[in-house]
Amino acid sequence: MSVKKRLKEYISYKKLAIRQFENSINASNSYVNSISKSIGVDKLESIVENYPDLNLKWLLAGKGSMIEDTQKVSHEDLEELTKFLYENNSELMKNENYRLLMEKNVALLNLEKEKENLSKEEEEIKKMIKESINKNQT
Repeated sequence: MSVKKRLKEYISYKKLAIRQFENSINASNSYVNSISKSIGVDKLESIVENYPDLNLKWLLAGKGSMIEDTQKVSHEDLEELTKFLYENNSELMKNENYRLLMEKNVALLNLEKEKENLSKEEEEIKKMIKESINKNQT
């Protein structure tokens, strides 16, 4: 299913006319019907702002459910979406600001993973120290 078809499915789900949706994201008449492969950065930002329940991973890649889970997005999901957008959306990547944002997002994800790993290592070290202290006291 294409991005355009998924977007139309979401619009139908929201019980909106296509024109209402286009107005809400400041798009021209028949913008939705003119989507060929992807959605421009400015429109994507407007969609995210106006429709926070729409799962972008589903919209752009067809993965997951249409409606965003209100729970915290996992690092893996964010990483997968970032990777998909970075590798498969040449139109968006032509936009310098978007490209920089994606590169910073990838760097942030890497730092968050490293932080998780360091936290696990810290817990292991604390456990080992505690075991060592207990062993020496006996």
